[in-house]
Amino acid sequence: MFLSREIILLFGFGFIFNHLILKSCFKFFKNNLLDNPNNRSLHIDPTPRGGGIGFIIPIFIFNFLNGLFFSWNTLSAISICTLPVLFISLLDDKFDVPNKYRYFFQLFSAILILRFTNPQLDFTDNLIFYAFSIISVTAVINFTNFMDGSDGLVALCMVIIFIFLAMYLKNFPGNFILIGSLVNFLFWNWYPSKIFMGDIGSVFLGIYFTGNLLQLDSLIEITGFFCILMPIYGDAIYTLCLRFLYGHNIFKAHKLHIYQRLFLNGISKQKIALLYALMTLINGLIYINFGLLFGIVTAFANFLILLYFDKKYALPFLNSKII
Repeated sequence: MFLSREIILLFGFGFIFNHLILKSCFKFFKNNLLDNPNNRSLHIDPTPRGGGIGFIIPIFIFNFLNGLFFSWNTLSAISICTLPVLFISLLDDKFDVPNKYRYFFQLFSAILILRFTNPQLDFTDNLIFYAFSIISVTAVINFTNFMDGSDGLVALCMVIIFIFLAMYLKNFPGNFILIGSLVNFLFWNWYPSKIFMGDIGSVFLGIYFTGNLLQLDSLIEITGFFCILMPIYGDAIYTLCLRFLYGHNIFKAHKLHIYQRLFLNGISKQKIALLYALMTLINGLIYINFGLLFGIVTAFANFLILLYFDKKYALPFLNSKII
C-alpha cells in the first residue's frame, strides 16, 4: 500500500500544487511579506516569507473535498481547528503581533484540537493532565517556530516525521499531500533560500504534528513519535532551559539555539539541516523497528550528540556577539 497509485497521486498533487502556489504568489510574498534581516537573523538578504501557505492550502483543499464527496475524518476537523492560530500567525508575519495575543490564539486552537483526540486517549477525566496537554500542544507549536531559522532545517525534518506518521496512520492519506508539498517547498527553502515558510508555516506544522500525534492509540506511541523529533525539540528545550538558568527573558527572540550558534561559528546551513535530518531519520527507523525503549535511548543519544556539537563546533552560548 505504501507505494500504491493513490499515495503517488496524493504526493504528486501536493508537490505540484505547492509549486504552482509558490510560483504564482512569489511576487505577492516579496512585496507584502518580506523578511528583512536584523541582529537575530541568520540570513543576509531580504527574503519573502509566508511560503507555508503553499503547503497549507493543498491539505485544506483535500480535507474539504474528501469531506464533501466522501466522509469527514478527524484530521479534516483538526485542519479547521488550526484556523485561529493560522490567522494570528499570518498577521504576525506581516505586523509582528505581541506574544500575549499569539499565545491566546495558540491556546484556543489547542483546546479545539484536543476535542478530536483519539477516543482511546481520554484527556478530559483529569483536569491537571488536560491542562498539561493544552500547554504541551502550545509548547510544540512554539518549539517548531523557534527552530525555523535556518534554510531547510524544519521542512526536511518534518518530511521525515510525516512519512513515519503516514505509515502508522493509514486512515489519513492526506498526510501524503503534506509530504509532497514539503518536498517541493524544500527546493525553494534549501540554501540559499528563495522563500521562508514564515510563522504561518512553522506554526501549522507544529500544531498539525500534534494533531497527528493525538490520533495514535496510546501515550507510548505519542512519546515514541515525539522522540523521533528530538533533534529539533531537544535543541529548543535545551536552549530554553539555558536561557532560563542564565536569567534571560525567555519570551524574547534570540539566536542562541545550537543550530544558530553552529552556523555563526562557520558550519553551513546545508550541513546543519542534514545533521538534524539524519538524526531524525535514524530515530524513526529505530523506534519503528525496535519500540519505545530503544527510541528513548536513541533520543537521549541525539541529545548527547547535540551537546557534543555545542561544545565542539558552536559559538559559545554566552558569547557577546549573540546575546
